Formats: sequence, C-alpha cells, structure tokens
Amino acid sequence: AELLDDVYNRDMTHRLDQCVVQGDHAAYSESCQYGDGTRVLAESMVTLRDGKITNQLIIQAWDE
Repeated sequence: AELLDDVYNRDMTHRLDQCVVQGDHAAYSESCQYGDGTRVLAESMVTLRDGKITNQLIIQAWDE
C-alpha cells in the first residue's frame, strides 16, 4: 500500500492498457507519463492468493 501511495501521488498519469486474469495469476500493461514528459511502459505478472498479490514481476521501459 505504501508503494502504491507513493507512486500514485507523484506528478504523473497512469493508464492500465490491458489486463488478463486466469486463476491465481494476472498480467497487465501500464503506461505512465511524468509531468516533464518522460514516459514509462511497464508489463507486470502477478501471483494471487486470497485476492492479494504474493509475487510480482515487473519489466519497465523508460523513454528518457
């Protein structure tokens, strides 16, 4: 929760582009843009247990 509070309180926009859920796994694409124009694309794969994330793999590409 602290990580998400930090990220979502920054001067940037977030957009969830795609999301797939199958059983105890979910994958999604997220595109973000900072106030200075820097863009970030993130691909995530998460493992769920009882509706909570127990493991997450994130790959990021930055447009610097």
